[in-house]
Amino acid sequence: LTKENNVEVYNCTMHYDMQRLCVKPILYPCSRTFDENCSNASIYSSVAEPLVKFAACGGVASILMYGQTGSGKTHTMGGIEDLAVNDLFRLVEEEARTNMKVRRDKGPASYLRTVRVHYVELAGKEIRDLISNEEPNTPTGNSEVKIIEKDGQVQLLNSTAQVVKCPKDLSKAIALGKSRRATASTDVNSVSSRSHAVCQIELIPPSNDKNGKRGVLTLIDAAGSERKNDSMYHTSERQKESTDINESLWALKECIRVKALNEEEDGSEKKRLVIPYRNSNLTRLLQESFERKDAKLCVVATVTPNATDTEHTMESLKTVCTIAGTNKNITEGNVRTCFPSSLKHGKSKLVAPKCWTNDQLARWLEKKRISFTKIPDDVDGKVVMRMSAIQLRARLCDGNVQIADNIFKALRNESDRVDIILREERKKARR
Repeated sequence: LTKENNVEVYNCTMHYDMQRLCVKPILYPCSRTFDENCSNASIYSSVAEPLVKFAACGGVASILMYGQTGSGKTHTMGGIEDLAVNDLFRLVEEEARTNMKVRRDKGPASYLRTVRVHYVELAGKEIRDLISNEEPNTPTGNSEVKIIEKDGQVQLLNSTAQVVKCPKDLSKAIALGKSRRATASTDVNSVSSRSHAVCQIELIPPSNDKNGKRGVLTLIDAAGSERKNDSMYHTSERQKESTDINESLWALKECIRVKALNEEEDGSEKKRLVIPYRNSNLTRLLQESFERKDAKLCVVATVTPNATDTEHTMESLKTVCTIAGTNKNITEGNVRTCFPSSLKHGKSKLVAPKCWTNDQLARWLEKKRISFTKIPDDVDGKVVMRMSAIQLRARLCDGNVQIADNIFKALRNESDRVDIILREERKKARR
């Protein structure tokens, strides 16, 4: 993190000469940045509190958590939800007392906004109610939820609209929704969220407040994004989930991109573009955020500061900058090249069996005193490491089972031994 609220990522790749390393710094602009030492309270006060106040006064506010699976989205959203619950009711009561003092005719209870919560799960094309009174996975507990538009507002048909009277009731509803959310084990995270969880809190003005506006606070904990390599060993069902997740996030980026273009063209004679919010259920739920000029959206990106996750970090930050309309401000620094430590201090003499030449393979077999006929010239370490014991016996050992098994086991043991030593050398080099 830099002082200018930029996230600086060092992308390390191999130079085309396959000897040197290239290090390229990339700066991603952000409104706020938080490191691992920040508390939930500090994140809430900077990110969510202004939006909670805005929604409590009749505005439309949305907070979206986006990032790699396992990077802490659900944990961060949980902290925001815990603090927002108390603030919402406090702000509603303060507004009611203010209105009572102005009008001086009734008690504050008649000016309280009604707080109503929906909690749904967007899994592919399906929408599931997470706070229904019916048990999940039963015929009555799995009624299909649909999105409809009525009087310019987005409504969830067949979804439980639970009226909550106090912070405790709202916390219970959110906890129930979380407990019913679909998760599954992936190669990256053992409890990866395989759906978008959407908690929508409505603040409906009292009937005697004719000028009052309906406030909406939408909290979206997006499903964890994954690279193709992360899901290549998934089942077909898991792969379909990943495809649906990426399609909905792409639809969200498109909607915000078009909205930003329309805002840039305000006042000009150019025809406004149609925002394609009907392309996914996620963007349909956020329709008011796209159509109302006073709507506010905050995107929080969570990243994992590990070298192995650099590609994912860059993709997450690029996506969030695209959503925020700041992707044009992403800057790249000067590329630096350097030699790996192993080359500076002399490269290890150890060579993995898969990299052996024909001569090296022959010398190793001789050293191991494994009786062997002449190795064909076209057989090197790479070829022999791909052979099974049966293939070794048929091609190189004249059908001798004992010799083939000895060679097969010895090669695997040597490969493991060299791999451990080289790994330790790389660790020492980093220090």
